[in-house]
Amino acid sequence: MLRSEIIVLVAAVLCTGVTMCTLYFVKIPRRNKLQIVLVVIFTVLSVYGAELFLVFNQRAIMGQYMSRETKLEKIQELRAAGKKAYPSIYASHLLSGEIPKPVIADRAILPFAGISNVPTVLCDEGDGWLVYESDEYGFNNPKGLYRPGLVDVMVVGDSFAHGACVGPDENAAALIRKKWPHTLNLGMSANGFVHEMATIMEYGPVLKPKTVLWMFYEGNDLASFGAHLQDDILKKYIIQKQFGQNLMDAQDQIDRHYQSLVDQKLKEGSLAAGFESVVHLKESIRSILFLRILRARLGLTRARSEPVEEITENEAAIKQLLALTRDTVGAWGGRLYFVSLPSWASIQKRGASEAYRSRLFSVVQGQHIPVINIYEHFIAKKEPRKFFNFPGSHYNKTGYKAVAEKVISVLEKDLVKED
Repeated sequence: MLRSEIIVLVAAVLCTGVTMCTLYFVKIPRRNKLQIVLVVIFTVLSVYGAELFLVFNQRAIMGQYMSRETKLEKIQELRAAGKKAYPSIYASHLLSGEIPKPVIADRAILPFAGISNVPTVLCDEGDGWLVYESDEYGFNNPKGLYRPGLVDVMVVGDSFAHGACVGPDENAAALIRKKWPHTLNLGMSANGFVHEMATIMEYGPVLKPKTVLWMFYEGNDLASFGAHLQDDILKKYIIQKQFGQNLMDAQDQIDRHYQSLVDQKLKEGSLAAGFESVVHLKESIRSILFLRILRARLGLTRARSEPVEEITENEAAIKQLLALTRDTVGAWGGRLYFVSLPSWASIQKRGASEAYRSRLFSVVQGQHIPVINIYEHFIAKKEPRKFFNFPGSHYNKTGYKAVAEKVISVLEKDLVKED
């Protein structure tokens, strides 16, 4: 729970307590007590009414950009056309308990990708549903790139690395691939900081890419840092030297597990938007309960993109993971870059997000890892909002192009220095 939400909860409890004590202990005529109760009820209803109005207004704005067709309907449409499509499945679905982890040889595993070699439905933010043919290991790549020792660039990150919600040839990794053909995208939606580290530790030592781009989204990649550190499997990447799940060898079993689960849910009619509706429902209720949109409009909350406490409270662990990843990449002769991706909120509140970014960069650079600052690149362009489809969206194809341009520029300069 965010600190601002705790403050709201404590304030609500205190106000309720003071009101109840006043009505009980203070001698007030019954008629006046009833008026006080009615005023309190009317005030609460008005506040939450305003929040609900803002929620539906925001969804109406987003609806102007998004398809009315749901993810489930898109999957059914593709299947009716003879294409056995599946939703993109994330590690976060397993960590939240929405779907069970695959079990292989009596051992639970945590895959970092989805089903391989199938039409995969990811998202829609205005240009129609993104459907891509997943590669041999369930990621968003052309096939044939998994060649140990020959990978030029390996990209990890969350949905902004994954390529939401643009065409498979329009995301940042695909554009970098035009410069370095053996560029591999291992980004996956809903990843967090620990997932991203674990992805490097799982696939990196096998593929030995020359360059690793850790694409960190400022908006929420540290949001569940503490909780993810407690996962039994993710924890092993930190405490066990050279730990790996051998996910590449287990892809067939992973596919069967996910396909069986999705096919059964489709048969039962219980597949809800690709396993996402439960999370979104809980998050929507929580958002309304804590008046997030209303408080944001009134300037009573901080942009989600700069929770400095998430860095300061976990600084030692963050440094440990960064150092571990740096040393692992360096052991095979690779170069690690930390690519910081700004959110819509950080573009909107430029000054407020600087404290977060300054602290983050200090921690990363303190581990001798070079930072590629995409925020600075966006701000240098005129009208940085043009890189988003709408407030809170992922980048559009113009935004991903700008990311790729900056990354390529930095890598080219470093290659020249080495020569």
